[in-house]
Amino acid sequence: MMLKDVNVLLSDVSDVSEMLPAVAAWKFAGRKQAFTILTWLFSISAPVKIITLILARNNIHNLEWFHFLAMWEGCMLFAFYSKVLFSRVVWWGVAAIILIDSLDTLLLEPITTFNSFAWSVNTLILLCLGLLTFYKLYTSSQLIAPEEDPMFIINSGWMIYFAGALFTYALGSKILFSTTLDFFAESWIIVSFSNTIKNAVVCYGLYRIGKQ
Repeated sequence: MMLKDVNVLLSDVSDVSEMLPAVAAWKFAGRKQAFTILTWLFSISAPVKIITLILARNNIHNLEWFHFLAMWEGCMLFAFYSKVLFSRVVWWGVAAIILIDSLDTLLLEPITTFNSFAWSVNTLILLCLGLLTFYKLYTSSQLIAPEEDPMFIINSGWMIYFAGALFTYALGSKILFSTTLDFFAESWIIVSFSNTIKNAVVCYGLYRIGKQ
């Protein structure tokens, strides 16, 4: 099996695996604290990623869906992290992500191309919020073992995704439209792998909510 075949297979697995946290969120998270935001996040992102997979398999243009996904994921995760860090949704931050992503689509990367800039900026912002969340957990007075703390587990999953995806998103357009046959042309495998791991880890974290 060539690297290109592995890339395609792992990309398919990555998209389908989004259903794992979507189901787990509805089953275990419910309306508990900030986790309900994740329920709505995955409820939309999971079917949309399945749609992009079906379109790709039928050689139908699907990059406009990634413009929507960048904004949806960025806004919902910013709302989630601000709820965790500040006990409220910081709406001006959500509005800033909408503005940045919209300007990127209108001025820099049209809807017919992959929106590398929007994904990169969103991921960098969320990576910083994830680090702040780890700091808050470590300085919290609550004595919960990390392997049993749903927030620690869920944040770990997202941090794996952010760290693995940032390089790929920053060079997303070059990778997707590369004509070379070296590893760089197939390095989308990085985001596929990190997203699959994220979905499994977040799913387990949501399962731990049901055990508390």
